[in-house]
Amino acid sequence: MEYMQDLPSLIRKFWEGTASPEEQHRLLQWLSSEGANETFRVLYEQDLRQKTPAMSEQRSEEILKTLLQQTAPPKVRSLSWIGWAAAAAVVAGVIATTLLKKEHEVVKPVVAKAIPRQTDTLRNDGTIAQTLTLRDRSTVQLEPQSLIILGQAFDSTDRRIYLKGKARFKVTKDAGRPFSVQAGNVTTRVLGTEFIVNAQTPQRVTVQLLSGRVLVEGASTVYLKPGESVTATGREMLKTLKKTQEAEPLTFDKTPLNIVFQRIAHKHHIQITYDPNDIRELRFTGSFQETDQLTMMLSVICNMNGLTYRQEEGRIVIQTTR
Repeated sequence: MEYMQDLPSLIRKFWEGTASPEEQHRLLQWLSSEGANETFRVLYEQDLRQKTPAMSEQRSEEILKTLLQQTAPPKVRSLSWIGWAAAAAVVAGVIATTLLKKEHEVVKPVVAKAIPRQTDTLRNDGTIAQTLTLRDRSTVQLEPQSLIILGQAFDSTDRRIYLKGKARFKVTKDAGRPFSVQAGNVTTRVLGTEFIVNAQTPQRVTVQLLSGRVLVEGASTVYLKPGESVTATGREMLKTLKKTQEAEPLTFDKTPLNIVFQRIAHKHHIQITYDPNDIRELRFTGSFQETDQLTMMLSVICNMNGLTYRQEEGRIVIQTTR
């Protein structure tokens, strides 16, 4: 039963980000085994006898809330054992790029064995933002080192997304299926609009509305109008709403390409490299909106000037086609 003693340590190391690839592989193998459910039962009985929580109630409730995809966690006894089961289930889902389907009976413990089907996990491990189109035709501009998880019922009655990191959402209107994004303890609910959620620091979540109207739920409830933003810090929702600075379009009028690339690189926080001789005497006239993607900008500029581009680790390389 040595693996039972190692299990809490492996799960804790995974959440702390210190688990080695070998430990992650061993943990995933165990969570997929037939004995996983029985081991959680034994851990549960041990926990009742020892009265020692395997993890804090706050952490247990947070994980259980995410798995069950509900706004408020249910009141369930013996949260320590359920917390380990929920934590193990999430670990299995993250490693295997799947997530548990929620249980319809909230008092029923969630275990790794109860995975009826996969839930979509979309991540951006690159160095520049990626634009994704969801099944409902909504689009997500996912920033580097960020991920979203689509709720189990995304295609039917509810369009629910869990976000880790930062993303920009442009939501297709559908009054019959509300769209919501949960980031940490903050939930943003919309019908059809465009907004940005920044949860790169989990304890500080910022929601910025670009168009439409959204309802932001945290420690309190706040409605946003276009150009407004709100920040939730810890258990407090900052009441002060501030107008976000209007994003001006990138406009060029016979502008030398070295200046064009310099402004685009600054806007998108990325390095753009080229041979100065390749772009000497080349200019560009045009305008790009705030919503235009980096790849679209580069394609337009390069096609008009006989250039090509490629993406490398952390930078864009511009070359001539001649």
